Amino acid sequence: AALASAAAFGTTRSKADVKSDLDVVSEEMDKAEKRAEALDKTQRARVAERDDAVRRRGAKEVELIKLTSEATVRQSIEQQRDEVSSQLASLTREAAELDRSLPPYRQQAKHLEAEIERATAAETAELAAAEVTVAEARADASKLGELVGRLREYRRQGLSDMAQRAGEVFDSASTALTAERNRARDLGARLEEQQKKRTQRDHVLAELSANLEYRDLVELEAARASELEALRTEVRNLPNSASVEAEIAKVDSSIRAKELELTKASGAGETFAARLKEATTELSNQRYRHIDQRHADKYDELTTANLAIGDLERYYKALDRSLIRFHQTKMEEINRSTKELWNRTYKGSDIDGIEIKSEHEGYTDAGLRKHSYRVMMRKGDNLLDMRGRCSAGQKVLACLIIRLALAESFCLNCGILALDEPTTNLDTANAEAFASALHDVIEHRKAQSNFQLIVITHDEKFVHSLGASGYCNHYYRVSKQLSGGEVHSTIDQVNIAQFE
Repeated sequence: AALASAAAFGTTRSKADVKSDLDVVSEEMDKAEKRAEALDKTQRARVAERDDAVRRRGAKEVELIKLTSEATVRQSIEQQRDEVSSQLASLTREAAELDRSLPPYRQQAKHLEAEIERATAAETAELAAAEVTVAEARADASKLGELVGRLREYRRQGLSDMAQRAGEVFDSASTALTAERNRARDLGARLEEQQKKRTQRDHVLAELSANLEYRDLVELEAARASELEALRTEVRNLPNSASVEAEIAKVDSSIRAKELELTKASGAGETFAARLKEATTELSNQRYRHIDQRHADKYDELTTANLAIGDLERYYKALDRSLIRFHQTKMEEINRSTKELWNRTYKGSDIDGIEIKSEHEGYTDAGLRKHSYRVMMRKGDNLLDMRGRCSAGQKVLACLIIRLALAESFCLNCGILALDEPTTNLDTANAEAFASALHDVIEHRKAQSNFQLIVITHDEKFVHSLGASGYCNHYYRVSKQLSGGEVHSTIDQVNIAQFE
């Protein structure tokens, strides 16, 4: 009947053929999933490489901009240095030319200074004599004051004759004082007149000096003009006088241009001297005292800081490499533990083992590494993500096994291992296998003095399985009781042998 029905629908394939086709399709689907995972992994690696390359390119661009800025600043400084060097050379040449033209004027200045010194000495002598006279007048006035005081004393004592003599002395002294005052007034007038004459003499000497210099320059200009006129006459008499005159005009224009440049250079030299004076004054300020020593100290601090930064950078890189090796070592250790615990605990045949896969995902804004972790399950040579592909019991068992592996790797000095409802969603076989795994953990940790295993569960079969190891003699049962109309929680110690 089955064959007739198959013939009626136009096919003669058996159930075995269909199953075989299904197996082939399933195998091809597994291979396709493997290829998709490999492509996904390759894509993530390429994305990480691209992000790393973008980050390195950004760092290189920042470094290039910094180097370009430094090169521009350095070029500007070198250009300024060349300009200052050329200005300094020009000012040095101008100073040398001025030194060569100064001796005649210096000779005249010395002559005038000698005359001024002689006049000053004469005035100083007159002033000294006047000051002596004034001092004598002041002394006489002091004596007169004493006499006046004595006269008043005599009058107070009623000595009329002595008062009369004192009055006579007072009158004579007053007359002398008046004469001395007149003399001092005359001397003061003479002193003021001498000072005015000295000022006029200085003014006259300055005018004479300027007049002499002007006359010398006029004579020099006249001599140069006559020489120039003679030269022009000679030039006119030459065969090519027109071209020579044009060349002379060109030379005159060049001379005027050079004179203008000389004037500008002189002004620049004065400005440079003023700036130099200001800089010298500023350097003498309290703010710049011992500036060389402070600069040397700050340079030493900067050098030390740069060395410290270099040492810290090398330490950071060494620490980063050590952390990477430590991370790899710990991940290998955890995966060995998870594989061993899974093979010893899981009783199914669809999963050969589980492992944790970590992937580097670049760096955070603070420069810290970012890692992503995934729980993978292995079947033969195939490695698949457990998310969305396993049951609730397998998830619970994988979670417990990973926690035990983490405790084995990182909690060697931590003696407390707490499990809350570890058999949730586990079938009986897997629960008994998990209890056996806990027996092995207890056996491995029994030499540790501070080891404690705390299990919170409602599964009495799991408790019985734990008691079968011989390491557990009793357990604590938490229950509710009604007492006096109120509900209370009670904790009772129960012998685990009641399950036998």
